[in-house]
Amino acid sequence: MKKIKFSLLSAFFCAGMLLVTACHKDDDNNTEQSDKTVSVLGVTLDKTSVSLEVGATLTLTATVSPDNADNKTVTWSSSDEAVATVDENGKVTAVAVGNVTITAKAGDKTAECKVTISAKIIAVESITFDESSLSLLVGDSKTLTATVSPENADNKTVTWSSSDEAIATVDENGKVTAVAAGTATIKASANDGSGMKAECEVTVIFGWNYSVISAYTPGTPRGGITIEGASSKIDRNFYSGTWTFKIDEGRKFKKIEMASSSTNFSGTGVTIENYPFYSAQDRRNYDNGKKIIWEGDASSVTFSGHAYAVEYIKFVIE
Repeated sequence: MKKIKFSLLSAFFCAGMLLVTACHKDDDNNTEQSDKTVSVLGVTLDKTSVSLEVGATLTLTATVSPDNADNKTVTWSSSDEAVATVDENGKVTAVAVGNVTITAKAGDKTAECKVTISAKIIAVESITFDESSLSLLVGDSKTLTATVSPENADNKTVTWSSSDEAIATVDENGKVTAVAAGTATIKASANDGSGMKAECEVTVIFGWNYSVISAYTPGTPRGGITIEGASSKIDRNFYSGTWTFKIDEGRKFKKIEMASSSTNFSGTGVTIENYPFYSAQDRRNYDNGKKIIWEGDASSVTFSGHAYAVEYIKFVIE
């Protein structure tokens, strides 16, 4: 009986020792696993190259792998802070024209972004004309002046255009020429891509300016209108006598307006108004300038008297 008891005790003792030893080994394995470090295997940026203008900013995003890396801290740096700087959040600020490399580092892994910085483009902000509207006689011309702002815009050139070149044309210098009676819009558009523009509405009145009148020979049709009188040449002066304005059959005068340095013209439906006459040709001022106005409904209108230094004649026709 003693031998059997001793054997059982020995068996229990050995089993206990085995259990203690196994538990000790499991504790050692757990300790080793908890002490193991997860290192950074790589870092990437959302952009590998970018272009910026001086003064612009851009924030780069860095992705560190694996997701469970123990230390995913990213350190940022610039190869030339005189060209571009970068802060602790990856925000890049363009400082000067040039090329620079922005580096993101996590652990011993790095990623780079090449940054090209160009001069800041100053765009056109507005275009204005010296005239918002024009009224011209057929054959007359007027040069519009376009002012482009700001003064230091990189490209201040404009392209000129007309909405209807059958009414009025415009050249590359903004010179508007009246072609026929009607209305057209003259536009100056910025060439820098900003979309800025200026517009001027031009109303072309059917009539003759001083240069046309100077060259006019009585009895010669011009634009469907003929002036008949005693002189063989008008030369801007309707000398004393009788002058008749006629229009093609089927059309009628509704109004005739004439600017003169002095006049004693008379006729049915004629009124005389004071007019601050300024002759574009003679470059002289006339204190006694007059505006002769006839209104009615006729295909033939007769004036008597004289009109000197006529600057224009306007016709309203039906």
